Amino acid sequence: MNRLLSWPGAKFRQMDTIVALLDRDRYRVIVEPFFGTGAFTWRFGGRETGAVFAGEKSPHLRAWWMNLMQDPEGMVEMMAQARTRYEAAGRDRAVFDALRGAYNEAV
Repeated sequence: MNRLLSWPGAKFRQMDTIVALLDRDRYRVIVEPFFGTGAFTWRFGGRETGAVFAGEKSPHLRAWWMNLMQDPEGMVEMMAQARTRYEAAGRDRAVFDALRGAYNEAV
């Protein structure tokens, strides 16, 4: 799955186990109290569902999702620019330090 957002604690790896426990034909409302990256909601995004109720404690994730809903094109552009700017962060310490510094300034 191509993820829109990566975050520590995401449920992507556990999703098959979670889904196996559900009777997907019985439930039509999604409740995801620890929304994070929305892994559970995205998994069922292609299915017809009712309402989606999501909660997230992290102010950073809440802000990210709110910005995405209000200005999707702007967020896609901003994420593409950040990905290009910091793509070497996993192999170049200076790029990693710049990424961490930018995050710390934003917080």
